[in-house]
Amino acid sequence: MTRLCLVLGFMLLPLHDVIADVSVGIRSEALLASPAMAIDELDSSWESPSEGDYAQGRASWEVYTQLNDNLQLGVHQRWHYLLAFSPQTAQFYSRLENNQIDSGTYNLDFRMNAAQARGLFAQYFIPLSSGSSISVKATVLKGQRVQKGKLTGNGVVNGDAFAYDWNLNYVYDENRIFDGPRSSPQGWGYSFDVYAMHQFNERHHLEISLEDLFYTLYWQEIEQDNGCLDRPLSSSCRVFSSKKTFVQRFPVMATMKWGYQFQSLQTNVKIESWQRYRALWLGLDYQGLLLEVDGINEMLNIGYESTGLKVKWAFDDVRYSNAKHWQLALDMNWPIL
Repeated sequence: MTRLCLVLGFMLLPLHDVIADVSVGIRSEALLASPAMAIDELDSSWESPSEGDYAQGRASWEVYTQLNDNLQLGVHQRWHYLLAFSPQTAQFYSRLENNQIDSGTYNLDFRMNAAQARGLFAQYFIPLSSGSSISVKATVLKGQRVQKGKLTGNGVVNGDAFAYDWNLNYVYDENRIFDGPRSSPQGWGYSFDVYAMHQFNERHHLEISLEDLFYTLYWQEIEQDNGCLDRPLSSSCRVFSSKKTFVQRFPVMATMKWGYQFQSLQTNVKIESWQRYRALWLGLDYQGLLLEVDGINEMLNIGYESTGLKVKWAFDDVRYSNAKHWQLALDMNWPIL
């Protein structure tokens, strides 16, 4: 009996090492950027667009378990929304919707790439040396919503009359052009995140993150429209609908941060890039209190970071109805063993 107890004790030692520092947490973040108009106006008639040529948003939430210092498992929900358009397209749509359009010819170019998905992830931390480490996160996804399309062509306005001729390539779960019913497409996919850090010395360190590496969704038998739209209507311009497979991909979100430690104060320079969105942050971190300024989008970022809590709020206007850039982040975890 004593020997059996000793054997069981030795068998349970590795398990104890794995779960000794178990914690659970929630993590959520959002990035919204819309230089052409306020974020709150994206679903409206674009009353006063400026010279911006994109509107992008990404958001996610996660519930995770930190099993030890190296391994994290969790469930994940994400939304990605990317619009790209020429300034003339924004002006044409705005003035057409608001009955204030000027005479002339408008070159039109509008592109959308959006999806909603959920899934499971595993993240593994790998120490490379005393001053370097890398963390790899793999996510398996089930697609839920999809909008992918391209409209190109010309719009002509002459007094009170207008005409347009658009080439259309559109994949969707709900037809937003003709107000069609929503379907339930079947899709699966994956993505990877990589986080690397190197401590050069006591003062200097570098952090690099690549999120949504190879982010791909494979859709089965999904609705697709191809052809042209025009006004006045002509017999030579038609839209053809079909159902077939489709592969959807999203760009990488890349961040690089250089930090300099001076006693209890840390200064940092951070660069962010995601499709057309760019940001250049200059910041100060004093014992977890963070203050950063973005020199490109004129944003202010305030935040706090500790062992169990990370929170961030970045904005170019505290009033959401007027803001063109808005970022939120929250990460909380609690030990359970």
